[in-house]
Parts: sequence; C-alpha cells; structure tokens
Amino acid sequence: MTDALPLPEHAHDPEHDDLPMLTDVVDEAPEGPAPVLTTPILGASMPLALAERIAELDTCLRQQIEDWLNQEIPRLIWQELDHVAERVRTQALGSLHDTLLPRLSAEIIAQLQERDTP
Repeated sequence: MTDALPLPEHAHDPEHDDLPMLTDVVDEAPEGPAPVLTTPILGASMPLALAERIAELDTCLRQQIEDWLNQEIPRLIWQELDHVAERVRTQALGSLHDTLLPRLSAEIIAQLQERDTP
C-alpha cells in the first residue's frame, strides 16, 4: 500500500506540462521591472508596490480620521448644546422679565387691593 495519491488522468498530458505541480519550487518574484499600475486618483503610472503602500496609507488615514471623529464629535456636540442651552436660558429670562413678571405683579397688586377693600 502506498501513501501517495493517484495522479490525475491528465498528469502526463503534454498540454499540461507547463503547469507546476504542488511539489515544484516556483520563483517567488519574477525578474525584471516591477509591475506598473495607473491610478485614477493620481492619474499617473506608479510601481505596484508604491500603489499598494499608498492604499495601505489611505486605509490607515481613513481609520485615524474615523477614530478622531468618534472622539471629537461627542465633545463638539455637547459644547454646542451648552451654547444652545445658554441662549435659550437668556431668551427665556428676557421674555419672563418682559411678559410674565408684569402680569404676576399686576395679579399680586389686584389681590392685595381686593383684600384691602371693605
């Protein structure tokens, strides 16, 4: 009994001789210039390695921006809400002095006059 798996039917077919077997050693990097990629963003050709590095940096920058926004936006919202609350408070106090206090004062004076009148 052998431990080897049977070879596929086309293993000795000349048409498939150029395909590497799983046990063949294949060169990791081909000789010659690095592949060139044209990027739509920059509109220029650049080596594939540089394009990959730029893509990594882009991903890193996007993550840092997202993290920064997640940290800063809540603080900015609370700051703006504090400003809105102060404006509303100031407007409410102004309206109270202009409208409610005169009505309350008039009501108090009317009740005191009714009590003092026999």
